[in-house]
Amino acid sequence: MKLATKIKCLKYLVYAYIILLTIVGACQIVIGGGLIYMHMRYKSITYDAFYWPAIILLLSGPAVFLLSWFGWNAAAKKHRSYLTVFSVGLVALLCVQFWICGYAVSVRESLPSAAEYQISNSFHEYFRNQSDTNHIWNRLQTDMKCCGIFGVMDYRHASQRASQPAIPWACCSQSEDPHEPFCKHVFQRGCLQALSEDNRKGLLICALTAIACAVLQSFGLFCAIQLVILLGRTTSFDVERREGSAPARTMERREQKELTPLASSPSRKKAPPLPVGIPVLPPTAGEKSHYKSKMEIEKERNGS
Repeated sequence: MKLATKIKCLKYLVYAYIILLTIVGACQIVIGGGLIYMHMRYKSITYDAFYWPAIILLLSGPAVFLLSWFGWNAAAKKHRSYLTVFSVGLVALLCVQFWICGYAVSVRESLPSAAEYQISNSFHEYFRNQSDTNHIWNRLQTDMKCCGIFGVMDYRHASQRASQPAIPWACCSQSEDPHEPFCKHVFQRGCLQALSEDNRKGLLICALTAIACAVLQSFGLFCAIQLVILLGRTTSFDVERREGSAPARTMERREQKELTPLASSPSRKKAPPLPVGIPVLPPTAGEKSHYKSKMEIEKERNGS
């Protein structure tokens, strides 16, 4: 296969890869935004401790868009330096994706112990203000079907010290039987476990998304590097051809200069013009008759 054909094929492969890269960046923005929205529901309880992997995943999406635009222009112009910068940017982006994956896994493994202190502080604040029906703990316990930090016993122990109602209405499961009491069934699972499972699920999604994006982004890296190498070969071939044709052109110019006629050479002096001839008069009648008689005498001599 010719070098120009290889470059053309790799160019279109890079175009297809950039389209795939743009789709990957859009997926990062959508998934990262969804994970941040899930975490923001209970931000006042867990604060910002477990949001950073999703935030970095979201911010990597616009970076992918910018890199895709740069790579498209570099491939269209066949600019070797720009394609080199594009390849380096892809390698850096791959490193960021692997870092996001490792960071999300490390934060996931630290749960639930990493969130215990923050949830405990938030729970004690809620217990002192149970009259606030709009408190985040009421929504947390109702949505996740949990009660207290470790279970329903947290309220009973706290109520003995504070002489307040033992179990809030948010811990009560609504029964389908209208004849049963309102709070006959109470959620037994603690909210620390429920929040930890929710955060662990989100962090797992973040890690899998980052590693999947890294694998997809690595597919076109080979094509981009090969295109840079082939463009380098084209440049070196052009330089060698120019250097090889320079001596031949010099010899042609020398031979052409030597074979140039003297009149066309600007350094030669022009030859002097030829002298003008003297006009000759036509012979008279006497000269003609004398010439004829002379010719007849020479014929007779030659005949004898």
